[in-house]
Amino acid sequence: MSAYIQQVDVSVTAPSRPLTKSFAGFRDLVVSDTGSVAVLITNRYAGMRWPDSTSMTLNGAHRDRVNAQKFLDKFTPGIRVVSVENARREDIEGQIEKIQDDVPPLAVVYVQGHGERKPGAFQYITDDRKRDGTLEGLDGEELLHMFSKVNIRTMSVVITDFCYSGNLFRLRYRLFVSPDGKGFCWLETNEWKQDNNVMLKHRITSPMLHVAGSLESQETYETVWRGGYLTNTLAKAEPNTLPAFLFCLRQGVDGHMRDAKAHPDKPLRQDANQYPQIFCSCTPSLEDPEFFAQLFPGSD
Repeated sequence: MSAYIQQVDVSVTAPSRPLTKSFAGFRDLVVSDTGSVAVLITNRYAGMRWPDSTSMTLNGAHRDRVNAQKFLDKFTPGIRVVSVENARREDIEGQIEKIQDDVPPLAVVYVQGHGERKPGAFQYITDDRKRDGTLEGLDGEELLHMFSKVNIRTMSVVITDFCYSGNLFRLRYRLFVSPDGKGFCWLETNEWKQDNNVMLKHRITSPMLHVAGSLESQETYETVWRGGYLTNTLAKAEPNTLPAFLFCLRQGVDGHMRDAKAHPDKPLRQDANQYPQIFCSCTPSLEDPEFFAQLFPGSD
């Protein structure tokens, strides 16, 4: 990236621990993962319009499905995949409820689409089409509530390639990686501290790693041929340490942003930024190159 904006929402540095200690109790890491599942949730919004009548169509959605599968093939080879296209509210709720009921060792949930942020509120827009033209979706509290009911024996890896997601699940730790990729540590988030003060009704209690496409104040970007910049980069990433993985995502997205800003016909505005983030409910090791392999040993 040309510049990394360090959030001011953190103040506590947390020590990292080996994965088996950080996620102790959620599963035996040497057991085969035949029950694990990946859910790919995508939306194209064909024919849908924003309140100002501009098109909502995401023509890169088809490419996102391809790229998300490429990511799974490298990071969780052989995992059972459920693809939900043009996802409505009930489709998403049904898939998360199935994860709650089935208690898979690992659940990878990839969500692509539009996020909408209004003063004091966030909404992921679904493909529900109301006759009056108003947009339907799942707000931040509803998404948090759904995942708060996931069993503590399930490890969730959630990837959100939509605008304004940030620390949507209000997880305790954010991974800080310096602009050159050489410095890194876990930092405690303001969202977690705020929730401790107000005793939030719903909180994530199962182990979760959240890969967010951007900060909560930022949009995410796509093109028809590349798809979402985050997902395009995920398809090219390789299993590595968590800091190296996040650094790779930021470098890849930044490359796409530079190309878009230099486009000869329809350049992206020069002040646009997109900084992928990683949040976690605990502090797994930041120096373990086998992190992802331990999450999904496979089904030998």
